[in-house]
Amino acid sequence: MTAPHHHPQPFHISGPLPGPGLTAIEASAGTGKTYAIAALATRFVVEGTIDIADLLVVTFTRAAAGELRERIRQRLTGVVDHLQHNPPPATSDPLLTMFGNEPPDTRHEYLRRARSAVSHFDNATIGTIHGFCSAARSLLGTAGGTNPDSSLTSDVTTIVTATCTDVLAAASLQPDPGELPSSDELASAVGALIANPAIELWTTGKKEKDTVCMALAAVAVAQVRDRLHAAGLLTFDTMVTELRDALTGSADNAGALARHFPV
Repeated sequence: MTAPHHHPQPFHISGPLPGPGLTAIEASAGTGKTYAIAALATRFVVEGTIDIADLLVVTFTRAAAGELRERIRQRLTGVVDHLQHNPPPATSDPLLTMFGNEPPDTRHEYLRRARSAVSHFDNATIGTIHGFCSAARSLLGTAGGTNPDSSLTSDVTTIVTATCTDVLAAASLQPDPGELPSSDELASAVGALIANPAIELWTTGKKEKDTVCMALAAVAVAQVRDRLHAAGLLTFDTMVTELRDALTGSADNAGALARHFPV
């Protein structure tokens, strides 16, 4: 029995708002993803589905987040400018046209919500993945399984180097340590695993040396994380993985975030 094939439907900004669950918009570069996201965010707020503080918009870079933030703000102020006229003027903008065609009482309510959203726009969470992780950690507190007071560091080179040196020194004292990797080789493997714990290490040297390196890397990664925790430090990578663990390991944590950010 084969799974049903779902044919993508054309996206219309004035169509029904997505309901509960997940909705994916597929589009090539430069075809209007930012436009669609800004318009959807505006509709969710103006049509009364959520308050501006309930909105979560997450993207990859600070530049992209800044652009999204500005585009959503412009959308909301555009709604205010359009609906404060009675009747609203003609426009080629499909979103403003849809709002302007509503009955006067509905337009008045939309205008009130749009003005409120502009006034409280700083309450919206629009940022990067790491910014969201930081906000989520603060929201969950100690229930998230991490220390919310940890300091963020972008450079763990010193800790990784010192840890690898200690691990290699301890390994060299074993009765039959085998062929040990160099400090640089071990540090490279440890750095890769810290950046992405889900990866598998594959090396192309001698099989025995590779096996030893992978085993020592696992030991060193655990020690690096222990040292970071003891020092009250958090990396960009561990911030993401710790939040993932907090959410996959606790339905309460996932539910708390879902209630805080319904869209």
